[in-house]
Amino acid sequence: MGRIRRSGLAAVLLVALAVTGCSITTACPAIGWTNTATIHLNGNVDEVAIVELCADGVCATSDPLVPEPDESLRVLTPEELASPAPTRHTIPSPFSISRVDERNWKAKVAMMSPETLTLRALNSTGQVLAEQDVALQWRRVGGSEQCGGPGEAGPVNLNIPS
Repeated sequence: MGRIRRSGLAAVLLVALAVTGCSITTACPAIGWTNTATIHLNGNVDEVAIVELCADGVCATSDPLVPEPDESLRVLTPEELASPAPTRHTIPSPFSISRVDERNWKAKVAMMSPETLTLRALNSTGQVLAEQDVALQWRRVGGSEQCGGPGEAGPVNLNIPS
């Protein structure tokens, strides 16, 4: 009798699995990736020294306009000397941008795919030469649909007036 119950139980389990379906989840590797957007400058690029991009309230420039002050050179007040030093956490920008040549730039975006970017071209003194909001069409170029992976967008054009 015990043998019949066990085989009956096994049959019930097999039918239950067949009826409900057996879902197998995909295990994704715990790694990150970088998406890349290509930016092309049209027009008079002679004065362009810096390209800046902003998305979702965060901006990055190809070169800093003004270096951050060196806090170690600041004169501390007696109150600051008496209090414990605050812990500093530097949050890296999810964006970086670099020049490929005088007309082409590459923006790298860490594991984000913003739908729009605000692009600015600036001269060496920080004057805005052109500013434009652009829509991005991302296409995955690696990884998988289940786990995601690196994507590319562009080229997007930024028109510099003459």
